[in-house]
Parts: sequence; structure tokens; C-alpha cells
Amino acid sequence: FAGLLIAVLCSARIFFALSVPDIQEGSFTNETGLITLVRSWGKIYAIVIDTENHGRLVGRFHFSELTEGMKINFDGTIRNFKTAKTPGDFDERNFWKAHGADAWVTAKNIKEIPAGFSLPLMRYKLSRNLTIKTRERTANYLKAAWLGQHNEKLDSQHRKWGTSHLLAVSGFHVGIAVLCAGIILGRYKNFLILSIFMWLYVLLTGSAASSMRAALMIQIGLISPLLGRKTNGVNAVSAAGVILLLFRPFLFWDIGWRLSMISAMTLTMLNRQKFTWLYAGTAVNMAIFPQVITVFKTMPFAGFILNLFAPLYFSFAFVIAS
Repeated sequence: FAGLLIAVLCSARIFFALSVPDIQEGSFTNETGLITLVRSWGKIYAIVIDTENHGRLVGRFHFSELTEGMKINFDGTIRNFKTAKTPGDFDERNFWKAHGADAWVTAKNIKEIPAGFSLPLMRYKLSRNLTIKTRERTANYLKAAWLGQHNEKLDSQHRKWGTSHLLAVSGFHVGIAVLCAGIILGRYKNFLILSIFMWLYVLLTGSAASSMRAALMIQIGLISPLLGRKTNGVNAVSAAGVILLLFRPFLFWDIGWRLSMISAMTLTMLNRQKFTWLYAGTAVNMAIFPQVITVFKTMPFAGFILNLFAPLYFSFAFVIAS
């Protein structure tokens, strides 16, 4: 009965969250907001602004003078996201809702105002320092791993090789970060510090769905021994997925969330044997193949070969470069 009640409550939460109408379109003046994300959007830039009165808005700019961590005062006009007219086409509304955004904004009369410390500001300063003080290729890899920021040229190369998942912050990066921190801090003696470090890393990288899924799984794994329980991988994946959907139901339409869930479920279902690593990558590629083909229309065959060795190499390279 308790399980049924929880399932009903979870379903109701998701249903009502998806049923919330879009915010009202119109103009406003004298709004204040913090820029939390700047990313390329084709030939322009999409800038996410957490506002005080109008939720999380996304503006499109032809320049990148506005930076993460900047606090601004501005006037604007709100326009709701478009939905896909044909099933299978890119759905602007589902994409941005999955990232927690509420609507487009056309901003004008922008003025920078004093801002205190914030994770977006820290992300910007780290990115700037990597650009100035580190070789270009190394800086681009570290920006992807530390900050979730991507370089189009590097992304394009990895897509051709079928290894683009190594650039997206996921369980791979979160696992390495927590493993290294655990070796230094001790897994159980500093449980709280290790958990705080993990979530700060996830927040610093932009809180991608795949990284949050991995962090939730690791958190379950850290808590279980303290409660005298054994961790079950499949159950941990399922629990993490449900928690994320309760937090933000639109994540279901995020390709990163779906690929992350399928990959994690596949890996946790494999029998742990001596040579499992030889076919684990192939098993994951076969599991995600339908999703990848549907969304990206192609999946490089080279990835089936390179992914046998690339994760091991990148795990060492990530630690050494860091």
C-alpha cells in the first residue's frame, strides 16, 4: 500500500508540474537578474538570466559581452518557447524547460550592477584563467570537465570519433572526481565533506542531467553503508531517475538525461566479471543506438572501437591535467 501511495503521489507531482501553463507574454521594466549561463546558440549566444520577478529567462545576443556571474538591471519583452509542429522535430519548449527556463526575453536598456560571489561568477573566472594561462587544447578539455563549457571545434572532432560523451560532464567525470576526493579524504570518515565536494562540483559544471543522476547514485551509495544496507546498482539508477523527474519532469525530453539513464542502467545490469570491461562499452553503445540515431541521425562506427580504450585513457588524462 505504501509503495502504491508513493507512486500515485509521484505521478500527481509530475502531472501537475507538466500542466502548469506558460508564463504570460508581455513587457516589463526595471527587472534585476543574475546571468547563470552563457552558451553558443548557432551563430549567436543564448544567455540564461535568473530574474527576481519573472523566473528564469533566456535571451539571444549577437555578442558575448555579458558574462556568467554578472548582475544586471534591464527592461524586456517575454515570448514563450515554440513547440515542435511535427513529432520528432526539435522542440524548443521541451529543451529549455528541461534546463529550467521559462521563456525567451528580448532585453534592452541593460545596465550592470554590483554583484557578490556566486557559482556562475566562479565558473567565469576559472574559464578566463584557463584561457589565459593554459594551452588551448588542454584548456578546452578542462573547461568541458570542470565547467561544462564546450568548444565547437573539439566537440565536432569527438562527434566524428564517437567519443563526444567523454566531453559531456557525466557519471564518468563525477565518479573520477569523487574517487580522487575519497582517496584523499577517506570514504566514510569524511562522508559529509565528500558529499559537499561532490555537489559543489556538479553545481560548478552547470548541473547537467547526467551529472546529477551520477551524483544521486553516488550519494545513495555513500548513505547505504551508514544505514546498514547494501547498494543495488539498478535500484540506485531507478531511484536517481525518479528523483530527477520529480525535481524537473521536463528532463524526460532531455536527450542527455535519456542517454545517461540508459547507459547507467546497462552498466549496472552487466555481470561483474574479470573481462566485463572488454564488452561494457559495446553493450552501452548498442543500448543507446536507437536514441542516438533518432536524435542525431548518425552514430560513428569508430566509437565502438575507441570506447574500449578511450575512457581509461581519459580518466588518467583528466586527473593528470587537473
